[in-house]
Amino acid sequence: LYFAKKGTSNVFTVENVAKMRELEDTLVGLSSYKDYCLRDLDTSNNGCSIVLSPVRYLENATTQTEIDEKVREMWLDRNKEKDGTLLHFCKDFNNITHIECGITKTIFRFGLPLKGHMNTNDRKNEQYKKLDDWLWNQGFFKNLESFRNKSIQD
Repeated sequence: LYFAKKGTSNVFTVENVAKMRELEDTLVGLSSYKDYCLRDLDTSNNGCSIVLSPVRYLENATTQTEIDEKVREMWLDRNKEKDGTLLHFCKDFNNITHIECGITKTIFRFGLPLKGHMNTNDRKNEQYKKLDDWLWNQGFFKNLESFRNKSIQD
């Protein structure tokens, strides 16, 4: 989850979107990420399912006006059946003329079977232990915590 800075009401700012992108790139860039991500037949993302994030829609926006325009596009797209609508990323907005969102989210998808296992039921407890160890001890949450601490200091 991403939260707007204290005293503000919009998480979708140029500065925040850049920080979101940096965090997502760091986590997806972990050398072992591809061993634990939810697999996808599309190999364009190292065989991993895409990260569900508003950053995908806002990453090319370099000004607040451009971000606001992209957020409005997500708002207009809200009734379509796809992962990228504003409703998916923001449950509470100000109104349709000035869309603000105080909280948004990114979803990283992980899945079984892990490499070396035939299916999700093949030594399931061992797979869960490996995934748990990777998430908590080998990098994912450590990087997340490190980034959070750095952002708080900024």
